[in-house]
Amino acid sequence: MDLSSFYDLEKLTPTKATVTMRFNLSEPQKENQVIKIGTRVSSNSNVFFETLNDIYVQPGAEYVDGVFECTVEGSIGNNFTPGQINMLVDPLSWIASVANIDKSEGGSDIEDEESYRNRIHEAPEGFSTAGPEGAYKFFAKKYSSLIKDIAGSSPSAGVVNI
Repeated sequence: MDLSSFYDLEKLTPTKATVTMRFNLSEPQKENQVIKIGTRVSSNSNVFFETLNDIYVQPGAEYVDGVFECTVEGSIGNNFTPGQINMLVDPLSWIASVANIDKSEGGSDIEDEESYRNRIHEAPEGFSTAGPEGAYKFFAKKYSSLIKDIAGSSPSAGVVNI
């Protein structure tokens, strides 16, 4: 019997990593500039990140930051340390340099079988809204396949640390 359908559970789908990129301008611009949606950056690997929105540069700015998303799903886009993503794939003449200012994270692969089985086993805990520890574990693991284990505590009434 497939218990996953009884609990309305499906494997967690893969997600894409994100990272904040800083674009240093060659000189302050006299008029508005735009880093267009789809502009790509990379490290020396074959992993690319792109902006999902236009990034607007105001006159006089020396740099601008924007959030970029890996072009492929999965953990492959995770753990690029600050400064490691530093190649502008789609050049802009008024950009002097580009680099990530934080670690890329948030990319996850499709949920593995063991984690999926564990979530199915823990699913009945999600029926309670009274705040049992098992329910916190179930809902946290349901959020992301990056979460392998979790613990909850309640240091005071109305406060839960996960």
